[in-house]
Amino acid sequence: MSSIFSFYCIASACCYLLFGIFCLVKNRTRRINQLWSLSSLMIAVWSFGLGMVVSADNLQSARAWLIIHYLGAILIPPTFLHYTFELTEVSIRTKKQLFFWYPLFLAFLFLNFFKQDLIVRISSQKPFFHYYTDVAPLYYVYTIAFFLCIAEAFMVQAQALLRKDIGQMRRLQLVYMFAATSFGFLGGATAFFPVFGWPIFPWGMYFVILYPLLMTYAIVRHRLLDIQIAVTRTGIFVLIYCFVVGIPAFLIFQMRGILERQLGVNWWLLPAGLFSLLSFSGPFIYLTIQRRAEAVLLREQKAYQQTLLQASRGMTLIKDLNHLLGLIVHILTKTIRITHARIFLSDSEGEQFICKAAHGDHHKQGNDGIAETAALSQHIRETKAPLILEEIQAQGTASSKLSAEVIQEMERLDAAVVVPSFVQDRLLGFIVLGDKKSKRLYSESDLDTLSTLANQAALAIENCIFLTNFEQQQTHFFQAAKMADLGTMASGIGHQVNNRFNLTKAGAEIMIMSSLPSPQKVYERIERRKRRNRRRFSQYGEIAQKHQQKLRPWRRNCCTLA
Repeated sequence: MSSIFSFYCIASACCYLLFGIFCLVKNRTRRINQLWSLSSLMIAVWSFGLGMVVSADNLQSARAWLIIHYLGAILIPPTFLHYTFELTEVSIRTKKQLFFWYPLFLAFLFLNFFKQDLIVRISSQKPFFHYYTDVAPLYYVYTIAFFLCIAEAFMVQAQALLRKDIGQMRRLQLVYMFAATSFGFLGGATAFFPVFGWPIFPWGMYFVILYPLLMTYAIVRHRLLDIQIAVTRTGIFVLIYCFVVGIPAFLIFQMRGILERQLGVNWWLLPAGLFSLLSFSGPFIYLTIQRRAEAVLLREQKAYQQTLLQASRGMTLIKDLNHLLGLIVHILTKTIRITHARIFLSDSEGEQFICKAAHGDHHKQGNDGIAETAALSQHIRETKAPLILEEIQAQGTASSKLSAEVIQEMERLDAAVVVPSFVQDRLLGFIVLGDKKSKRLYSESDLDTLSTLANQAALAIENCIFLTNFEQQQTHFFQAAKMADLGTMASGIGHQVNNRFNLTKAGAEIMIMSSLPSPQKVYERIERRKRRNRRRFSQYGEIAQKHQQKLRPWRRNCCTLA
């Protein structure tokens, strides 16, 4: 039994170390990753030291490994509390408690190296194991401090979960952390039973491995699954794990005597064969149960995802752009049950993205345009993937000026998610979605479905724009052709009209010419007029001479008088 327990402790230590390194590599500069890696290292040292203690061959070796074991065990509480403070973002006043806990446990660490007999001793009289920890005078003080520090971390987690001002992403991370710490520390606490001589085997150590799995997932992953799905998958995994490992272990540890009497020296074949059979069938059982459980939990989610996919297939049949955009935001708002939805498209000048359609809470519209050079537009072009506001905030990118501007612009738009629409490498626009009314997060499958919808919408929008431009060009060409035809027709009609007018003009001229006198008569008439005028002028001359003769005496008299 001790060999199996030792192997599992060493395997758990390797897992903790790998998960801690993985979390640190994902983001070395993030403080929460650093603290989680440090806490994982301490747990790995504790688990590895425990495995080596119970498998030691002699007392001297067991005592040496006991020091290593408690090197990790002593530093687990303060590092975990520090990590909890960082994740829950407590006040600086609360963080000052670390100035009490770190010195206290460092004092225990000093005693562990130089005055070990004051804290722990090695014993060969404990149940289940050949060598194990024994109680020393200060061990009770250490145990009380250990559980008080861990209890404070749990209280901080519980207070953070009750806060109403934290986002759904951070709340989900805290739920993961609470579940993981419950598995880890409740399982690890069973290692104290043999220390106090209680005849209870520390079965909880076999479940400690779930702690780094959940914690690393909660830290590294930000686009998290729904907590119901995560808890369901974890519960199914635990049940299958207990089923696969528990039945052979029960046969080995509880029914070994009966098996030896029945099967002799080959008694181990039954548990080994049963373990092999269960290990082979376990994954199939897990997948079957998982599919059925998720089919029940995700019934509503899969229903609206199927609706969105069907809508995306029929978008290309719509030719009117305004009708298409209005239909998209209406379907998104009603199907997913979100507060609002808006579509921003690039304008004709290519200088900014303009809100072309909106649906939902009108007081949250924020329809101001987004410049092509804005931080949000640049970030969308770089990532080419949906943006989640809480994910960007959770990544601790406030130190980046570009990311801070992206957060500010998304908050101005009241955008929980921004889904881009690309046509090849050109950003055609993006869809802004609000929070779900159920307060649930957007899952991976939601984002995949929305990305598919956005890509189909981009093609449909391009199709509408093309058809609109084509119709305008056709209208222009038709108008030009019509005017050309009208010009040709007018020219022909004008020519025909001119022919008719020319005939009329010729007839009129002929009629006029026929009514005029002959030139001889005209010449004679002119001559008669001239003769008549000459006679008149000669008469006028005679009359003038008579008047001149009458005026001469009058003129002479006037000159005499003068």
